[in-house]
Amino acid sequence: MTTSTGPRPSDRPPEAPLLEGEAEGEHHAFFPHPRERRFGLRLRLLIVVGVALLPVLALSVFKIYLDYRTDLEARREALGLRAQIAAREEREALETVGAELRTLARHPQVRGGVAGCEGALDRALDVDPVYADLARLDGDGTVLCSAGPAGDSGWAARLQPGDGVAFGGFEPDPAGSGMLLRAAVAAPGAAGGFDGALAAGVRTTLPETSPGAPDDAEIGLVDARGRIAGAPVAAPLQPIAPEILAEAREDGLAWFIRDAPDGRAVMHALTPLFGGALYALAARPAPDLIAFAGLDLAGTVLLPLSMYLLALTAVWVATDALVLRWLAYLRRLASAYGRGRYSVRPLQARVAPGEMRELSETFDWMARSIAKRDAELQASLDQKQTLIKEIHHRVKNNLQIITSLLNLQMNAMEDPAGRRALADAQTRINALALVHRSLYEAGDVGRVRLKPFLDELCRLTHAATGGDESHVALETDIADIALDAERAAPLALFVTEAMTNAYKHAFTDRASGRLSVRVRLCDPWEEDVEAGPGGLACASVVDDGVGAVETKKSGKRRGVGGSLFDAFARQLGGEARSGPAPGGGHVAEVRFPLAVDEGKNDSDAPGVDGEQGPAPRPQQG
Repeated sequence: MTTSTGPRPSDRPPEAPLLEGEAEGEHHAFFPHPRERRFGLRLRLLIVVGVALLPVLALSVFKIYLDYRTDLEARREALGLRAQIAAREEREALETVGAELRTLARHPQVRGGVAGCEGALDRALDVDPVYADLARLDGDGTVLCSAGPAGDSGWAARLQPGDGVAFGGFEPDPAGSGMLLRAAVAAPGAAGGFDGALAAGVRTTLPETSPGAPDDAEIGLVDARGRIAGAPVAAPLQPIAPEILAEAREDGLAWFIRDAPDGRAVMHALTPLFGGALYALAARPAPDLIAFAGLDLAGTVLLPLSMYLLALTAVWVATDALVLRWLAYLRRLASAYGRGRYSVRPLQARVAPGEMRELSETFDWMARSIAKRDAELQASLDQKQTLIKEIHHRVKNNLQIITSLLNLQMNAMEDPAGRRALADAQTRINALALVHRSLYEAGDVGRVRLKPFLDELCRLTHAATGGDESHVALETDIADIALDAERAAPLALFVTEAMTNAYKHAFTDRASGRLSVRVRLCDPWEEDVEAGPGGLACASVVDDGVGAVETKKSGKRRGVGGSLFDAFARQLGGEARSGPAPGGGHVAEVRFPLAVDEGKNDSDAPGVDGEQGPAPRPQQG
């Protein structure tokens, strides 16, 4: 059982047109397996178009990045502007706090820290809830009187006359969830001059957002130690680093990004207040590149990607419809022409693209030209074959005439030796005539099938030399070998000469005998003669007579026959041998190389009766 390794019909391009007279599935053997065309035209075009369109897709991605950077810069500028606006608003609010504290510090009861100071401070707390606590300090920082829970105000004792409002750090508000900002102003004494300070815990009631700010921007304050009040998006973060605070003091605005505990990036804009004692902060989540691209996903990513995929799909479909199906059609057309079907016309190509149609017309013209030339060559070959057959026929007739003349001469002679000489010549001429008859009766005038040819030659030689009358049994074992016509003649003459010699010398004074003629293919490594491209052939004639013994006694066995053996072997390009046979008797053998087109018969080489066809190879040895 033979299993085809070719591709299935489904492996060909879809809807490839069939040839004229071609059935579905007939042409599948002409298509390469998909593994063999892994880098075919379609894939190469897809790669080329894909590479050509990659810059467009890359530009779209790069545009997203540029838009992201532009948006990021715009957000930065907006956030910085919002921080500056918040700084101005907070400065005004805190300056108002400072003015109120200075007014309260000049109150007669508060100014000297005398009796009634605490009552005055309590009334101030009741009037303005922005204050969480108030405390009057002397020049050493000792609290003279206070209202509300006193905080850390010792730093306020360092104020000097003429200093404006001063601010400390942030503290948690005991009465709420917010932060308190420590503020203080220099307080005059009862006799005039500087006599301590009035400190207060100011509640920071900053809005999380501010009108005009970006939707997600939050406002806050930062103290000199970097702690944040307000701006919930930034408040959970660590205090701002001193170098960033220094940058804000030097440049008037610092912009930076930090990561929140939840992994989000937070943008900050920081601007100083009151010489760096406080800072206004604007904070908002930083935009993410992927999230930013998702805002305009259809326009920036999906549309270019869709066009990219659409272009590749168009190349895939167009390559099939316009190129591959027609290339498959033309390939099958060329395969049909290669099998000699020149009558096939590319009718389906009439609807093919112009270039494919022109190519199919060229194929059609080529097929017509080849068919015409083949017809002319075949006619010429047939004529030559006829002439050659006629020549062989006439040569055979002439040889038969010569044989007839020799026969007449033989009948007229009374000398037995002369009659034997003419009979030997007649036998050799009959062998040549048989060669020419084999050639003109067969279809191939260049080669001869040895089996039928030598079988008949041996039969005729056996009858001509009186083998039947002398009761000699003839055995033939001829391999079905095809041999060139020019080499068949010397082989036929060798066999004829060997048989004639055997009949003359081997069976003298014997009532019966056996003569074997054998032709076989030899193993090259078993022989002395170098094998040819087609192998090595051995032809032998073996008798069971006494010829070998008589040769030693008389010395006449070699004679003309031995010389002829050597001559025939040289014509065959081989070597002749003769001598005692292993089982007794005598053997004459020739071994010769075979050409490329010789050897085992696998063609229609002619035999004697013109029979044709291959025959099984005989057993060697």
